[in-house]
Amino acid sequence: MKERLDYLDSIRGVAALVVVISHIFEWFIEHNTVNYPTLVHLFESINLGRLGVIVFFITSGFVIPWSLKPNTVHALRNYAIKRFFRLYPAYWFSIISAVVIGLGVGVNIISVDQVLLNFTMVQKYLGVESVIGAYWTLHLELVFYVLCAFLFAFGVLQKNNYLILLMIFFCLSAVCVAVVRYYYNVKIPTIMPFGLAVMFYGALLRNYFIAKQTELRIPLIMLTVFYFICLFVASNFYYQEGWLKWFTSHLAAFAVFYILITKVKLHNALAVYLGRISYSLYLLHSMVIGVVFNIFGDFAYTEYGFYLVIISVLVCSVLFAEFSYRFIEKPGVRLAGRYTRLFNKRDVRSA
Repeated sequence: MKERLDYLDSIRGVAALVVVISHIFEWFIEHNTVNYPTLVHLFESINLGRLGVIVFFITSGFVIPWSLKPNTVHALRNYAIKRFFRLYPAYWFSIISAVVIGLGVGVNIISVDQVLLNFTMVQKYLGVESVIGAYWTLHLELVFYVLCAFLFAFGVLQKNNYLILLMIFFCLSAVCVAVVRYYYNVKIPTIMPFGLAVMFYGALLRNYFIAKQTELRIPLIMLTVFYFICLFVASNFYYQEGWLKWFTSHLAAFAVFYILITKVKLHNALAVYLGRISYSLYLLHSMVIGVVFNIFGDFAYTEYGFYLVIISVLVCSVLFAEFSYRFIEKPGVRLAGRYTRLFNKRDVRSA
């Protein structure tokens, strides 16, 4: 089991690292296009940030549904407590950090009301901008967690037919969203339904690769083809001339995830470590990028500055994430365990 968890941690680490590097490169391009024609060409062909996020989503689908175990007393309550303490403390710390630091990739602080509503993690659904742009993935993760809870409550979370139907539903929803945006200019992002689709796809992959449900082989092949057909159609409506970049980003993400769970399972200490701090790394790196570029100033855009910025951002992001993981995330996880045990003991006594 430890080995299995190690390589899943490694996948998260790889995804987080890709997102960080993507945002570094985006800052270079945004502030000095002329000096970086290779990066411009790369980002015209593929969006590395989207690649990393899709790998995150598939991994969530691969892992999260199995934290709800059938025939476990108060499974939903324990699940809610553990999810809350896993997500919110580090998330709140990132908001406070963004307010204090005040700059970074996608950092957008408008008002006190905006900041306060961000503490709910559902601000986007309330029509409020996120303090950090990267929070959009958390909004989607929350929806997936709630859907998993509902499916578990009705006893169908582990039933492949329901997972398949949900993936198909969200793929078709994405196509509908893209068509509506094209004809009526209603700005609803297709990544929302596509993100949910890949999470349920990840759940099916888990059943195939880990639970050895080999009858899923053909359905998974068909679902993969169906996903990319829907992605092709939706991207053409949604992005029009720029559709290929987003299509290749998703295709690369599927390929990376498949390779990392079959051909190249990473168990080395560095990859596993990056996976363990990946949540904090994802939340905090944008501010580190802003600080480093501001410190380096114009030197960042020189030949040597380019490499020093990358190294500095990676090292400082890891250190910042380590601080958050050690003093925010881990205590939160311990607190979740304490509360679940406390509630379980009370239930035993009352019985």
